Amino acid sequence: SSFKCTPEEIEGAITPNTKAIMLNTPSNPCGTMYTPEELRAIAKMLERHPEIYILSDEIYERLIYSDIEHLSLGSIPEIAHQVITINGLSKAYAMTGWRIGYACAPENVAKAMNTLQSQINTSITSFCYATIPVALGMKEEVEEMRQVFAARASLMFELIQTWPNTQCAEPTGAFYAFPKISHYFGKTSPAGTEITDAVNFTKALLEETGVAVVPGNDFGGCGPEHIRLSFACSEDQIEEGVNKVGAWLGQF
Repeated sequence: SSFKCTPEEIEGAITPNTKAIMLNTPSNPCGTMYTPEELRAIAKMLERHPEIYILSDEIYERLIYSDIEHLSLGSIPEIAHQVITINGLSKAYAMTGWRIGYACAPENVAKAMNTLQSQINTSITSFCYATIPVALGMKEEVEEMRQVFAARASLMFELIQTWPNTQCAEPTGAFYAFPKISHYFGKTSPAGTEITDAVNFTKALLEETGVAVVPGNDFGGCGPEHIRLSFACSEDQIEEGVNKVGAWLGQF
C-alpha cells in the first residue's frame, strides 16, 4: 500500500468524536505520495462527512520524483470548505532556519488560527517577509534542486535494495526512505547487542557503524518495524552510509 490509506480505511476510522483528518503527501517519513485519483476518491468520501476538516500538509509538493502529479485537496471545489492547507518554505526552498510557514483555510478557521497564533508566539520577524517573494520566484533553482534530489532518491533506493532481509517502498516524493527492518528483531548485532525493536536497532547501528537513522517508532502505528533515512545529503554520503548499513546487516 506504500503507507497510503484507502477511503474505506479512513471512513472506517471515523467516529462521532472525529473533528479532523490529517493527510501528508508527499510523505514524511515514508517518501511516498497519493495519486490525484486516490485523493479524489478520498475527497468523494469526505463529502459524506461535511462536519470533518481535512488538514492537508503539502510542504513537500515541489519535491516529487515520479510521474505522479501533486493535487492540492483544497483545489477540489466539493470539499474546499473543509480543507486547511499548510505549507512553508523550509523544504523545497531550503529555508529551514527562517521558520516561514503559511496556511489556506476557510475564513472562520483562518480567523480562529490567527487568534490562537497571535497569543502564543506572534509572527515571524518582519524582515523575513521580504524573502518570501524572492524564494517563490526562484522556479529554475527549485527545479534544479528537485532533479538533484531525484537522483539521490534513485541512488538510495537502489542501494537499499541490496540490503538482506529488508523491504522498502520506492521514494516518490519528499527526501526520505522508510525501509522495514523487523527481520532483525530478536537477533544479535555484530558487536553483540540484542536487537529488540527499531529504537535499539538505530542505537546499535550508530554505535557500531557511525550511521545515524531515525527509529520508525517516532512516526505512529505503522512505524515500529521501520527506520527512516534521509537523502538530504551528498551522493557520496548516501553511498557510504547506506553501504555501511548493508555491510552491517550482512554480519548478523
